[in-house]
This record gives sequence, C-alpha cells and structure tokens, in this order.
Amino acid sequence: MEYSALNRNTSTNYSMHTIESGTQITEETMDKPLPLNPPLPNDSHVNAKALRLGILFVAANLTTLILTIIPVVFKNLPDFDLGPNRVGWFGVGDIIRFLEPVLSLPFQLAIFLESDIFSYSIETGYKRETLVLCVIFALSAAIYQQGAGYHSSANMFKHALATLRKEQPGETVDDIHTWMRDTWEHLISHYIYAIGGILHSFLFSYCFRNFTSVP
Repeated sequence: MEYSALNRNTSTNYSMHTIESGTQITEETMDKPLPLNPPLPNDSHVNAKALRLGILFVAANLTTLILTIIPVVFKNLPDFDLGPNRVGWFGVGDIIRFLEPVLSLPFQLAIFLESDIFSYSIETGYKRETLVLCVIFALSAAIYQQGAGYHSSANMFKHALATLRKEQPGETVDDIHTWMRDTWEHLISHYIYAIGGILHSFLFSYCFRNFTSVP
C-alpha cells in the first residue's frame, strides 16, 4: 500500500532527503508547510497508530467529561474540616476540579506527539512550522489551565463569601458574592476553558489533516 502525508499517490519509499515524490530539499523548499504524519511503512503500523490515537482521544475526553460532571452531579461530596466558621469552603469537589486539567493535559500532549512533528522536522529540516505548532499547543494549554484556575478559585471564594453574607449581610458583600459566582465562575472562566479547548481541537485537526487509517 502506498501512503503519504502529502499525497496518497506518493511512494512509500521515504528518506530524509525527500518530501514529495522524491523532491530534493533546497533552500527554496524550506518555507513550504511542514508535511506532518510522514509515510508509514506498512498497513499494520498505520492501524496501530490509528488505534493509539483513538485510545488517546477517548481517554482525554472521558477524563475531562467525568471529572467535570462529578462535582456538578454529586453536590454532597464531603468537605474538609477547616474550622467551625469555615464549613463548605473547600472539599473533595474542589480537588476533583483541580485534577481535571492536570490529568487531561498529558493525554493532549500525547496526541500532539503522535503527529510525529519532532522526528520529521529533525529529518527534513522543517523546524519553523514545528516551532509555531509547539507555541500554539503551549498557549492553548496555558489558556485552558488558566480557565481551570479561575474556575476553581472563584468556586472556593464563592463559598467563603456565602458564609460572610450570612454573618455580615450587606449590599457590598452580596455584590462581591454575585460577581464571583456569576461573572468569574460561570462566565469568564468557562469562556477561557472553551477557548483553550477549541485551540487544541484546531491544532489537532491541522496536525492530522492528512492522516488516513487502513480500513
């Protein structure tokens, strides 16, 4: 079977000096887009790669989904005893929210590395686009993590402010509690989350744009 990241009609006879149908790499070709997912040697290799990608995508999405749903559905998760006046300020749900981006990011990185961009750029000299893609991955991961941090922080501060509202009610305290809950926890942090996730999705779509598994 003939397989190529650029063209299915390109021969599988791949070497570090050729990119498209045996084209020699020159200074003029160095600015062309990096052909990711270089030709694979046989059908079994392609199938194995497709299986790994499938497992990684499922694992990444299930990690995010499960760890996001648990604190929302199970609202009676135990809290930590921080003192008589600090009931509900921090609990198991907060730890689960913290773990979600920490555990899902390694899966995202593994998916990114499956595109073979590092090994291929070293062999062909196409380093510029690899650098750009790495920067995009790092930025999107940072944005996602920042959204997770804002969300967890706003959620914890909201509970402390709820206690303050009961003990020292007032318009200012009400405004701060509402601002923390509605603006930061439910709006801004969610949009930051989403932007990071969308950037990851677009990045993966580009990196694997030419990948084809064997039926």
